[in-house]
Amino acid sequence: MVRSSEKRGFTKRRIFIILLGVLAFWWSCSNEADLIAHRSIGLAFPDWNIYYGSISIRPLGGAWVSDVLLVPIDGDKEESYHFDNVSVEIPIFQFFRSAWDFDLLERIPAVKEVTLRFEGGSGAMGWPFSPELSVFGTASASPFEAEGCAEDGSWNSDELPGMGLNAKPTRLTMAWQRKPDRIVKQQSIETPGVGRVDYRGELLVHDKKSLLSLEVGEEDELALSEWHVVDEGFVAARNKFCANKDGISTSEFTARHLASVQRILAAIGMQARETTIASYRHFVENGGNLDLVVNYSPTIDAGESEGADWSRWLARTQGQLSVQGRSTALSLRSIDEQPFPQNDEIKSTWDIVRIEQERRTTTMAASAADERVPTPTAATADVAAPNPGAANSPPVVETAAREEILYAETDVHEERPRIIDDYAKLRDEVGQRFMLYCKGKSRMRVEIVGVDKGEIKIRRYLRSGWLEQGIKQASFERAERIR
Repeated sequence: MVRSSEKRGFTKRRIFIILLGVLAFWWSCSNEADLIAHRSIGLAFPDWNIYYGSISIRPLGGAWVSDVLLVPIDGDKEESYHFDNVSVEIPIFQFFRSAWDFDLLERIPAVKEVTLRFEGGSGAMGWPFSPELSVFGTASASPFEAEGCAEDGSWNSDELPGMGLNAKPTRLTMAWQRKPDRIVKQQSIETPGVGRVDYRGELLVHDKKSLLSLEVGEEDELALSEWHVVDEGFVAARNKFCANKDGISTSEFTARHLASVQRILAAIGMQARETTIASYRHFVENGGNLDLVVNYSPTIDAGESEGADWSRWLARTQGQLSVQGRSTALSLRSIDEQPFPQNDEIKSTWDIVRIEQERRTTTMAASAADERVPTPTAATADVAAPNPGAANSPPVVETAAREEILYAETDVHEERPRIIDDYAKLRDEVGQRFMLYCKGKSRMRVEIVGVDKGEIKIRRYLRSGWLEQGIKQASFERAERIR
């Protein structure tokens, strides 16, 4: 017969063991929440500086992160983006399966789906949230948001009310799903009262790497990209704002916007055909919905996606552009690249277009004037000074005025090294273009634009145009010249 004192002791031990087990499980889940939060945000913003307040467990799987500040690569806190909180969502079974495995190598592969929901966003960051969203405003969610304006390059969330928009805090969503043969990536920017863009991409994979390993597969292939834009008043407000600011009509601003977008495409060797321009013009004039779905066949591998020849993308692209439900085939053609000039006084893409148009007009006027010079008559020919070599000289033919493009000037006669691994030598390469390799980062297609306090400044080419930044000597590996 068991005595009551022994029963009480057994009960206390059992309660203690259960309590110890609960504490151990809670400790494991807390560590898992911290690990998941770090790796998920690192997956979304590789090489960025991320600051946040606290991390806590999300009971349904994942973590809550408060007071998040995103600082771009080589940026500072003055040009950053702040979110009140981030919800890191993992399917509950995957989360607790991962949390209960003390082997890190086994824990990470258990997570096959991750969703980050950033809430309460605002900031003055000029850097895009991701390469896939590079042509969209970080608050407006509109493509090529400020192109066509004489002086504006982008707008932050604090500036939108000045356009007459009732802008709410921005929401950002990033999600990944690991399937047996592919990774599905989804992203969205939403600012209620302004607009929204959703992106979805499919990446074919040929290895077993997990989502949160933070490894980049060299054999990954891009198979599909699609963007869906919903305008909630930004387009009309932007058109009116820029037209009033620049003293022109909204129809004139629309023409400037389209010309600026074409110039951005020309900088990377592309030109939109008339059917595509007409569809996009309808969106620029009226807003509404815009959908672009692009399939790549053959797929775009990692080498092609980082390469300098965008025309090779075009040969593999089959796309559909839809505006307000009216669909047309995406029609682009490859042209010679027309790089942006190196000129600190240029304030916008429209500035470049305007100067080039003025040069074309001047050249055509000079050509027309030459054509109006009268041919010498026999009487006046007798007065002309003799030219003994005239009989053997070829006739002078005035060619038609050519388009004036503001290229970055280069000296074609000077032999320059193809590869530069000495950081200091980059200061002599202003105006030259390179494929730049830095430690821990993907290679970048850049132009050297100058030196500031000993630090090399580059202009980095994005799909939306260019972005200037500094490159620190400690991170520099080498630069390969683009011929």
